[in-house]
Amino acid sequence: MRTESVQHVKDLTDTVLDAPGWYRGDLHAHTPASSDAWKSGSAMSPAQWAAECRRIGLDYLALTDHNVVSQNLRLAEAAGEDVLLMAGEEMTNWFHGHATVSGMSPGDWFDWRQRPAGVPLQPNEGTVRQFLEAARASGAYVSAAHPLGAQLSWQFFPEAAANPAARTDGVEVWT
Repeated sequence: MRTESVQHVKDLTDTVLDAPGWYRGDLHAHTPASSDAWKSGSAMSPAQWAAECRRIGLDYLALTDHNVVSQNLRLAEAAGEDVLLMAGEEMTNWFHGHATVSGMSPGDWFDWRQRPAGVPLQPNEGTVRQFLEAARASGAYVSAAHPLGAQLSWQFFPEAAANPAARTDGVEVWT
């Protein structure tokens, strides 16, 4: 499985334009693997997302389903030659916020069980800093998703203010 994933990464890099410039894209999109995509009407396969990118003029898109990575297999095949579909995951911590992880290796998966500083860790949980370190070690970009949402707010901002290692690479401003 890992060898197959490495081949997909190679295939993905073949679709990247090797030229400076501005590129339009989206780092937060769901396939049918995310239940909320059905509710919002945005449940599309990777190939359908690639077609939608062409229709609206996007150069790239990260498929960031909730805590799953099955959508990341065979992205180059689904994308075609003119759109970059990037492997991603939406780390969905139901109690403390969501973060999109974009540009990860297709076979990687990141755990969603983190607690803010000061909240005791339960078995098999970690800190947001550990999550960010693991994501960055894979070469991914991490962004706090819908950080001010009423019930999905990113609750790691106070920790990030005190500890730069706990800061995401970006913050989603529009979904």
